[in-house]
Amino acid sequence: MLRQLFRGAVGDLLPSCSSSLRPKSTNPVAALRRCCVTSAQPQQQQQRAGPGLVQALPVSNHSVRVVWDDRVASQYNYVWLRDNCRCSECMDPGTQQKLIDTAAIPLDTQPRDIVFSPSSSTVQVLWSDGHCSTFEDSWLRDHAEPFLIEGRSQFTPKLDTVSNEDPHLGGGIPRPLPWTAEMLEAQAMFVDYGDLQSSDADVRQRSLLALSNNLQLYGLAYLKGVPCEENYVLHVANTISLAKKTCYGDKFDVIQEAVGSVSHLAYSGKELDMHTDLNYREKSPGLQFLHCMELSWVKEKTSVPGDKQGLNIFVDGFAVTEEIRRTDPSAFHVLSSTPVNFSMRYKEHTYTHQVPIICMGSDEEVQEVHLSNRSMAPLQLAPSMIMPFYSAYKRFNDLVRDRRFRYMHQLQPGELVIFNNRRVMHGRTAYDPTAVKRRLQGCYSDLDEFMSKYRSVLLASQASGDTPSSSSGKTSGV
Repeated sequence: MLRQLFRGAVGDLLPSCSSSLRPKSTNPVAALRRCCVTSAQPQQQQQRAGPGLVQALPVSNHSVRVVWDDRVASQYNYVWLRDNCRCSECMDPGTQQKLIDTAAIPLDTQPRDIVFSPSSSTVQVLWSDGHCSTFEDSWLRDHAEPFLIEGRSQFTPKLDTVSNEDPHLGGGIPRPLPWTAEMLEAQAMFVDYGDLQSSDADVRQRSLLALSNNLQLYGLAYLKGVPCEENYVLHVANTISLAKKTCYGDKFDVIQEAVGSVSHLAYSGKELDMHTDLNYREKSPGLQFLHCMELSWVKEKTSVPGDKQGLNIFVDGFAVTEEIRRTDPSAFHVLSSTPVNFSMRYKEHTYTHQVPIICMGSDEEVQEVHLSNRSMAPLQLAPSMIMPFYSAYKRFNDLVRDRRFRYMHQLQPGELVIFNNRRVMHGRTAYDPTAVKRRLQGCYSDLDEFMSKYRSVLLASQASGDTPSSSSGKTSGV
């Protein structure tokens, strides 16, 4: 493929241009200006408001320095730019998948010329092999953070994207916001299910945006007014993501089982300590959905008031890890570097998986939290690591049980909660199964399925002028 891209003579190159635009001159600068500036014209309508590009200058044999009018500057490597050419021969226009063979790009690849075009806010590069690349200033800005050399203090990342993702396919994703119980109680967390199913496309779009934003920002979102009927939890899951089948089926019921035949602690009235689900799987589900279908009292008088029984508790793992990282760095290091075995036997299934309680990304940011005392298997560590781990584990759980971080709400019939299972830990206060009749229906989905639909929702909302805010759409307080 790369032999087709790297052809050699200027007149035969310029693959991002049609044959009618290929210059007759063999002057590379003339070729660059006539080809790239012309091909950049349709991109002018795609520009967005933001810092403007003011300069693009080669600074070495390996990189170019790009400066914006807010004094932010980044230095991009030539080989990286060549690898990320946006033209139709290097990237499929329909799928946005790369066509260029990254491994075949010469490591010493260099441009013949670089031109900054103020009229189109683009940087155009004519490479030594004659290939022409055009980069919009917005695209360069969205990928600027790793290459920053000046202005880091005033640089505000506009996107939280995965590597090699095109921002124009899924831009504007807000970064997660760690929360305490007090912070969350001040937010409008409920979205009306009726709005999510409205025949008015604008109402439906705003409610879906509000629900998705809450889930992205807080790792937690609520619906109200969901019919208390079978399979509505699957309908909601497939509306914002794609339901995932597990060993518990495509859905599961959390309902009291007869004493003496309880197959899972969740099916008893016992208190459930804070945990994340299915840590014993190779990749635990990213989202969990719980729909309250029934909550009633079969006894009028109990030692504990009915509205205090069976409360759902949620704790933001990102907030807890942020706190432990700040107050006890040693404990944070132990929990983020020590593999823990989780295992579970359910009917004919036996699962086991090893993962740290705190999972870090390459940027040293916390990506996931895994906690389940019930399914944590015996530690297989060197004797010298046993006490440090138990000390750090105790510190972590002390924070998880700290009331500052515990958001509690008793799900009512027709309410449905969605939460990020790799971020938000959940639990439940005990209830008297002889006094309280309670039934939840739940299911799981993968996080990337949600993110895929979320990007589509963001694109549609940006086109209509909405912004990614948790207050978008019709919501009400908890």
